[in-house]
Amino acid sequence: MDKKCPGQSSRRMIPDQVVSELECPECGYQVEFFPTDSSRACPECGTRVEKSRDQLRNDLACADWCPSAEECLGPDFSKVKKVLEGKQVETLQALLDSIPDTEKDVKDFFRKAHRDCEDEEFLIDTEKSVKPLKKANPELHEKVVKYYSEFTKESD
Repeated sequence: MDKKCPGQSSRRMIPDQVVSELECPECGYQVEFFPTDSSRACPECGTRVEKSRDQLRNDLACADWCPSAEECLGPDFSKVKKVLEGKQVETLQALLDSIPDTEKDVKDFFRKAHRDCEDEEFLIDTEKSVKPLKKANPELHEKVVKYYSEFTKESD
């Protein structure tokens, strides 16, 4: 019996990840893609529509949580892992860049929260870092929530 990739299960995906659409360059039809698809034939005209390199990289997020990632991705696993780690660093830097330099305490908070986050899937652990801040430092908590909310809205 062939072992099925758990990354193909839509139960582990967030709704935006389940199906995406790309426009067929030939006829303009919106071709549905699943995270495991690298290319598909347009159902309207038959033209092969391919995901870009960046889209393919984004779809390999399964390597971040799947225990079978190394077996599944083979020698490319370490490369994929580095790409994913690089994304977190880029995302943290983008968050820090969105905060004015005058808000040093907020930037310091996010740097520490990112370092302390044990789950590589997340930039920060809001339960362990942001929530307790509400009692410890309400003013900082308010600023952190404001900047993080603004940043996550921009990222959507």
